[in-house]
Amino acid sequence: MVTIVDERKLETYLGFHHNQFLYQKAGYILSYFPKMKLSKSFFKRCHSHIGKSIRYLSMDNRWENPIYHAFWQLYAPEDLLKTMEQGANADV
Repeated sequence: MVTIVDERKLETYLGFHHNQFLYQKAGYILSYFPKMKLSKSFFKRCHSHIGKSIRYLSMDNRWENPIYHAFWQLYAPEDLLKTMEQGANADV
């Protein structure tokens, strides 16, 4: 439901943590939401901080046949939005 994000604030928050994995996850996840109007340069900056590590988006993904997303060096569901929709229907 969020339509616009302040890139500068987001980058500031990411920078506070100095965490490569956080940049990987944020870049990957936010790339699925073009309506947030994040610039290409934002994603390039995220990518520039991810280092050489290859990781899983979630430890749970190891058992769900994730695919490798080369740009983000991340194993994650093939379609993140589809996975999120499935989780939204779960009983709590």
